[in-house]
Amino acid sequence: MLDYEKQQNLQAARNRDRKRSTPNTAKDIKNIIQSKTPWGMMKMAKRFSLTSDWMYLLALMAAIFKDLIDLIEFAIITYIIIIVITICISIFIAMMMMLGGKTRMICWIILLIGTTAEMIFGVNILPIETMMVMTIYILTQSERSRAQKTA
Repeated sequence: MLDYEKQQNLQAARNRDRKRSTPNTAKDIKNIIQSKTPWGMMKMAKRFSLTSDWMYLLALMAAIFKDLIDLIEFAIITYIIIIVITICISIFIAMMMMLGGKTRMICWIILLIGTTAEMIFGVNILPIETMMVMTIYILTQSERSRAQKTA
């Protein structure tokens, strides 16, 4: 199947989901738990397509860069700079999510919570931004697989 046909099928599935708009939170949680296992990570890596998932790759690279910058937080001046960088990276991740297509409300809530947690002094040393992008990508993959099963 050509990439164009895949995109058309995915868009048609998104339109059907938009009409139904029933939340599948339990299925999403199950998919997230399964994807955290080594086999689940391998399945997710197999489903990765550079042509349709490049925006998540850029968002992940930005999140990793931001989490590495968090390690240089020693003084108040650098903390203020890191907060500005956090806001800029979160805006970039939001833009990449919008490029990825229809984004559910849960993804926006995850982004908001992750960004808020990144601004707390001491907590921002944890790789929250990276885990946030991975979770959003897993939710997107879950939505895509559900759309392919119904199509």
